[in-house]
Amino acid sequence: MSAYVSVETAYKDQACLVAALREMGYDAEVHVEAVPLVGYHGDLRPQRAHVVIPRIQLGCAANDVGFERGADGSFKAHISQYDRSATFQAAKQQELRRRYAKAVTIKTAVAKGYRVVEEKQDGGRIKLVEEGNKRCAEDRLVIQQELRELQRERKAMFQAVALSAVNGK
Repeated sequence: MSAYVSVETAYKDQACLVAALREMGYDAEVHVEAVPLVGYHGDLRPQRAHVVIPRIQLGCAANDVGFERGADGSFKAHISQYDRSATFQAAKQQELRRRYAKAVTIKTAVAKGYRVVEEKQDGGRIKLVEEGNKRCAEDRLVIQQELRELQRERKAMFQAVALSAVNGK
């Protein structure tokens, strides 16, 4: 039985974590309440997680890999010693960090009105090319139209006041 190691992570966004895992080819299970992880013999382990990569997806001698949400919202990874050296080693953990960062970046950009139009791989680094902030441009056009309408109304009002002053009303 391989002992689990718990590792603090920078993951705070569950949807981005799951998206990154899916991009790596894992069909992670998501649980509202943390569930016990399963060892390679099918035994329930004391470590619990909200996001789980089932052992069957990692290999025949693997254990579940899990991510447990803490009180502050960040996730702690639970990875067995065996899986750290065989099925979910440092390179895969690094890939997960890169893909998570990409998912968070895209989510943030979309929330600000940007649209990712291109993704480039550059020596293991992911470069995202974003199209301008469409929402701000659209908002600016609406504001400009409203401003022109207000200026027309103001001009019409001044003309009406001037006309009434000329007519002595």
